[in-house]
Amino acid sequence: MAQQELIPGGQPPPEEEKNSKLDTARKAGQAARAGKAMGKKGAGAAGKGVAKGVLKKALLNPYVLTIIGIVTAVLIIFAGATIGISIGLGGDEAEGTQPPATTGNIVEIAKTQLFKPYVFGAQPRGNWATHPGPPEGIATYDCSSFTSWVWYWASGGKLTLPAQTTALYNCAQNGSCGTFVDRSELQPGDLILFSSGGIGGIHHVGLYIGAGPDHHGNMLQDGMIQAPTAHGSEPYVRINSISARDDYFQAFRPKVP
Repeated sequence: MAQQELIPGGQPPPEEEKNSKLDTARKAGQAARAGKAMGKKGAGAAGKGVAKGVLKKALLNPYVLTIIGIVTAVLIIFAGATIGISIGLGGDEAEGTQPPATTGNIVEIAKTQLFKPYVFGAQPRGNWATHPGPPEGIATYDCSSFTSWVWYWASGGKLTLPAQTTALYNCAQNGSCGTFVDRSELQPGDLILFSSGGIGGIHHVGLYIGAGPDHHGNMLQDGMIQAPTAHGSEPYVRINSISARDDYFQAFRPKVP
C-alpha cells in the first residue's frame, strides 16, 4: 500500500488541495507546450524574413541580375532548340513515298532497285509522284525510265528527266535539265549516254556511281547502275563498269531546279 502524505499534525491533505495542485500542474504543462510552439513559429518567421531580405539585396545587385539574365536566356534557347528538334523529327511524311530532300543519297536510292527486270518501253515513264518511291519502286524499267525515276526521288520531287535517251541529250544541250561534263570529272549521279554513232545513235543511259563493287561483288573503278537491254545475259537493273563498253558518247550532270 502506498504511503499517504501527511500534513503537520499527522492528517492527510484535504481533497480540494490535491485537485488544486493537479490543476496547477496541468496548466503549467500547457503553457510550456504553447510557449515551445510559439517559439518554433517565431523562429520560422524570422528565417523567412532573413531569406527575403537576402533575396531583395541580391536582386538589387547588378552582377546578380546579369547572371540571372544569362541563365534565363540559355534556358530559353535550349527550350527552343528542343522544340525545334522535336518538330523536325515528328514532321508529317507521306506513307513511305516522301521524296528525300537532297541528292546526297542518290546512289543508295538507285541501289534499292537492283535486279528489277528490264522491259523495253517499261511503264510508267513519268508522273512519279503517283507511283511508289524507294525502296519499293516500280515493277520494271528500261534504261531511261530508271534514271528518270531515280533522279525524281533523289531530288525531292523537283526534277523529272525525260524518259528517252535523245531527249535527255537535248535537254542537257540546251541547259534545261543539266550540263555536259567531261569523263574525267564524273561524280556519282551523273548520267552517261551511249551511242552507236553521233546524236542520232544515242541508245542507252546509265547512272554513274564511281568506285565500288558490282552486283556480283567484283570491285570496279568506274561503276554505273543501269537497266541494260534485254538482249544481254543479265536483263535487269545491275552494276557494271563503264569501261567494259565501247560506245561511251557523252555525260551530263542533271540540274535540280
